[in-house]
Amino acid sequence: MPFDEKEYQREYRKKNKEKVREYNKGYRKRVFTDEQKEKRRLYVKQYDIDNKERIKERKRLYYLKNKIHMLARQKAYTKRISRLVFEHYGLVCKCCGESTIEFLAIDHINGGGRQHKIKEKWYHLHAWLYQRGYPEGYQTLCHNCNFSKWAHGICPHQRDKQ
Repeated sequence: MPFDEKEYQREYRKKNKEKVREYNKGYRKRVFTDEQKEKRRLYVKQYDIDNKERIKERKRLYYLKNKIHMLARQKAYTKRISRLVFEHYGLVCKCCGESTIEFLAIDHINGGGRQHKIKEKWYHLHAWLYQRGYPEGYQTLCHNCNFSKWAHGICPHQRDKQ
């Protein structure tokens, strides 16, 4: 049987995934100068400006073709980010101690969540918090305590403690 170069390469890549990955990471650094990288960056930026509608249509068609995969990916990302945010701010309600993650929410400690959402123009609070490095002024509450705080100004658990 003759030697099959492609089969050999395939097997090598399977056995040495990390080594190949590290080599590929450094490829652009080894091959392109800073001047070439900057020239390429400017070209891509100009291409994006010149072909905005074409790119938009291509993205729309890709989304339609891969909708199920894209939605699953987005859901997994959202779940992962939410988990990281809850791990930072706490995995239990600060008021009643509820720890079922599906019942938890992130609360603005001083209120004003709606105004904050309008001002900052964010859609998903967890992603906003993650991208900004978990700023101060937020806490974990369960949905019941969060709603009660909004509707009545104080949670019944806190009122009972006073």
